[in-house]
Amino acid sequence: LIRDNLVYPWVARQMNLQGSLILEMHLYYTGELLEVKVIQPSGCALLDDDAIKTVKKIAPYPPFPLEISQKDLRIDLPIVYKIE
Repeated sequence: LIRDNLVYPWVARQMNLQGSLILEMHLYYTGELLEVKVIQPSGCALLDDDAIKTVKKIAPYPPFPLEISQKDLRIDLPIVYKIE
């Protein structure tokens, strides 16, 4: 879902900027995004900001399956920006 919505920032592509980062997503059982933050930056604020913007843009997420009893989850999400 998130990967399908990531679009390489045009400026970053033009400047040949690449990097990987890890976001922490805090989700409520209904799929509501409670918080997203960078826990391991890419070294490029443009890429970090784009990843956060994308995660926020596509919220809310699907509700948790019934098998998950927690009311909220924190998920570490690796994201890689690489020019191919």
